[in-house]
Amino acid sequence: MAKRRYKLGFNPTYDHEYDGLKMRSIILNPNAFPSIHAPNLSDREGITNALCQWKGDKDGEWKSGDDYQPSYLKTAKERIESVQAEFAMLKQMAVNEGKHEPKEMPTLMQEHLLAGEARYDLISEEITFLENKLATFTDSDQKKNDGAVLKYGPVGMGKLRGGLLAVVDGQIVKPDKDGLLRICDPRSPYNSMLTAIYFEQIVKPWKRAMSHYRSLQNKQIQQFHEAERTGAVVNFEKIQKPEWPPMPEDSVV
Repeated sequence: MAKRRYKLGFNPTYDHEYDGLKMRSIILNPNAFPSIHAPNLSDREGITNALCQWKGDKDGEWKSGDDYQPSYLKTAKERIESVQAEFAMLKQMAVNEGKHEPKEMPTLMQEHLLAGEARYDLISEEITFLENKLATFTDSDQKKNDGAVLKYGPVGMGKLRGGLLAVVDGQIVKPDKDGLLRICDPRSPYNSMLTAIYFEQIVKPWKRAMSHYRSLQNKQIQQFHEAERTGAVVNFEKIQKPEWPPMPEDSVV
């Protein structure tokens, strides 16, 4: 599958959409934009499940519970086809009215098409990345993932066993003598912390900080494209990625 369908700089609208999507991609750029919705790319099952959602089966669908949902790629393709169909209808209307059919799409319609093409191409690139990663995945990689702690930061991604939280962000969780769940993992800077406090005082503040960080990055992307369009010279300051919140002094009780 191809990456960009247009040469860089040929279509600024396409470039802007494509670059923004790639920067925010939870597949191609997971560390910069941690998300509880991000698949575990260090886990064979996680990669396989992601491919189901991104690419789908031969019909471009994937099973979610008892229902089938369109894959991300199929949805992106339908978005492009919808704009193309709208333009075809516009041309037919002109012919029906005895006029010359338009040779080019209206500006807004063209922008919608370019944005749709950028999304389709970016999803295609993500699928290629996932397929390559799955093809080269080894048992050793799986073992490394099983021992990973806070690989994507404190995003609050948990795994249940027997209906109880057993792992959160790669940190082992166990009930204490009172039956309250705690992080019980010496590898973690949050060892012995109640998971309820972890979610409230670590996960939430860090996700807010990451949201602000992403907002600043998006603003710089917009400034870059504007400078590229006008030829202006802009000096960009490096945006510091937020650090994990420290262990609160009163968090272990």
